[in-house]
This record gives sequence, structure tokens and C-alpha cells, in this order.
Amino acid sequence: MTDEELMIEAELRRNVSESFGPVAEEVEWVCDVKEATFDTIASCNEYLRSQGRIEEDKFRNVTGKHSSISDLLRQDYEYLAASPKFTILRSLASQIRFYETERAVPNAGIVTLHLPDKLAFAIVFNSQMISLLNATFSKIYIITHDFRHAGCIPKFDDQMQEPAYMDTQLLLGIFRDLEDLFVNEEPYVLVNPPHLASPYDYCERVDGARRFIVGHEIAHIFYEGSKSAIEVDMERFKTLDPRIKEAWERELWCDALGLNFLMGRSEDPKLTGVALYEMENALVGILTYFTFMEVVECSLSFLNLIPTTHPPAKVRREFLRNRMKHHKTFIENPSIQDVLSTHWKRLHSFREFAGGALGPAAFPGTWNRTNFHENLSPFGQQAIRVRLRPGCLILRGISGFACPVRRAYGRDRMRLTRPSCGL
Repeated sequence: MTDEELMIEAELRRNVSESFGPVAEEVEWVCDVKEATFDTIASCNEYLRSQGRIEEDKFRNVTGKHSSISDLLRQDYEYLAASPKFTILRSLASQIRFYETERAVPNAGIVTLHLPDKLAFAIVFNSQMISLLNATFSKIYIITHDFRHAGCIPKFDDQMQEPAYMDTQLLLGIFRDLEDLFVNEEPYVLVNPPHLASPYDYCERVDGARRFIVGHEIAHIFYEGSKSAIEVDMERFKTLDPRIKEAWERELWCDALGLNFLMGRSEDPKLTGVALYEMENALVGILTYFTFMEVVECSLSFLNLIPTTHPPAKVRREFLRNRMKHHKTFIENPSIQDVLSTHWKRLHSFREFAGGALGPAAFPGTWNRTNFHENLSPFGQQAIRVRLRPGCLILRGISGFACPVRRAYGRDRMRLTRPSCGL
């Protein structure tokens, strides 16, 4: 690198460290999946070929090679910039750096460096963000499946009936993952129990969420100069403090542009084959991401904290879902409409299931308001860091509550079901 590039790099790293914590030195992370699933993917590929079905390019030659998160984010950026509609992204390539940080709180953001004759930007992910998405999405995928089977990997079907795969155990697993990050500050979260359902689906959904977040952060670059390009209806938030309203509008605007980057890559909105499959799972991944965030916020609702910098996850998810339904790619592809409709119902059931288990009554009255910052960032991160004990759920008798997710196949006999409120 030139002396100027080295100076920019050093200044960006300093600013990133001040805002997000120390920059990780090439912490390696398996691209999308754990090594333990490589054999599973190979089995999945073999089965797909035997059925004459399409094999995903990204899974065609899976090896044990690791990639750093900054490499993954750069790939995401190149993926988004590949669209002929968004050539402006390619022009930013030399101005954007990608960093991962080691701090325990999983979040993402952007740092802008103002130089005399140019700007430089850093897109920042915590290492824990990727691990949390992988671990959580794998469990949500199983919980929201119509049947407890291994999809296109039949040889694992019997294992999917084991106690570790009960919805209540998987839900506890999600919050153990959170506790490992926020309380114990463990750097990586295992996908545990091992994810034996189709790795194609949940990995594509993690990809979709990650690419959306990258697009959202890039959108912040354009907000001040292009605010009028996207209309965000803030009428229902007119009673908010003007400063909070402005912050929410900015975040929703960036959500909208980030979604446009993802949905508008193809010149032809009519998709087929792998491109269609990828888009379906990417959009499901975005909705899954915000549903998970809402579940976390639900567990903290009794604190009555007003999110000042970001709208609540529920508001963002509904905003994005509405924009998806009005996008040309959605309108031109009935398959996407069907998939989103089906998965929206499943995610709604998961939200009700998790919300019923993790509402305020699930936690003892040991929270100290003075420990919490005024704003809840996307994961309610500061609040969760103080205390989030799965033991509280066990004490409440999580296996005995009524939940609105219908499971008619006897694999989760510990839980009551309400047949009238099923998937």
C-alpha cells in the first residue's frame, strides 16, 4: 500500500477501535458453516444429484478452508455491487474497508473518515455477529419446520426425533448462545445441537441477513445526499421526540435502500433456478433476523426503555415486509410470494412461542435499571449483557407452558399445544 493508504488504514482502525472495540487480527471463521457440516453438505449434494436437482454453486466444492469475516463481508459487498443497477457501489470499492472486532457484543456499524480531499468508510462487524446468526438460524430453522425431518438428507431423519431437537430445548439453546456471548463473553458459538437439516436453507438465510446488514450500513453513506430518493412514512411516529424521530427515519431509510440493493440485483425481475432459490432464502433470512431481534427485545420489554437510535425490531420487520411485497421482484415471482407467506406464518408462530416463554414473568426481579444505557441498540445489547440466565426459564417450567406452535407428530411431548393456533 502507498503511504497515503497506510495512513487511511491506520486512522480507520483507530476510529473503529474507539467506536466498536479492538480490531480482530484476521480471526478465522468457516464460511457459512462449521467444519462438522462438510460431510453433511457432501451427503446433501450426493442426494440432490441422485434426484436430478440443482446443486448450489457455493456448496459445490466445499472444503475445510477458513475465511476471515472481513473476507466474507468483502464478498458480500462484491455480490451487491455486481448488479448493473448499482454501479455507484462499484465506485465506492476503493473507499470502503471491512473490519471485524473482538468485543463480546455482536453488532455492526459504519465509521466515516473525513479527509481533506476524500472520504473513507469502514464497515464493521463483530466476529460474534456471524457466529450468533449461524447458531440461531440453525435452531430457528428446525423449530419452524412443518415436520421434524432432515429435509434432503434422509439418513439423518431419525436423529431429528431426539430430545435435543425439541422446540423447548432448541429455544433454550438460543438463549444459552446469547448468554455465552453477552454474559460469559465467549468469542464463538457452536451450532449445538448439530444442525442436521438442509444446510442450504439456513446458510442461505444467514447470507441474506448478512448481505442486508452490509447494504444497510453502506446506505448510511448515501443518506444525507439522497434522502429524498426514498420516501419513509413517519406519520405514525409524529408524537416521538424530533431527535428520536429523525434517528428512526434514517435507520428505516437505510433499511429500505439495503433491501433495494439485495432485491434489485438482477436486471430481469423474473428469477429462475438458483437465483430464485437464493432470493427466497435471502428474504426469509432478513425476516428471521428481525424476528429474532424482536424476541430478544420482548424479553426486555418490562424495562420500558425507548430505543432512541434504532426503531424496535418489530417496526423494522413490518416496514421491510411491506416494502418486499411492493417490490417488482416480489410481484413478478409467485414462488417468492408463496415462500414468504409460508415462512411469515412460521416466524409468527416462533415469535409467539418464544414470547410466551420469555416474557417479563420469566425473569426474577433482580434487574437494576442503573445498569442500562438509555438506548437499545439492535440486540438490546447492553441490557442482555447484565443478566440473561436460561436457568430462569427452567425454573419457570418452560416445558409445561401452552404455546401456539402446533406439533402433531409426538416429538415434543413435554410441551402443551393449542391445535387451533398452528402453522
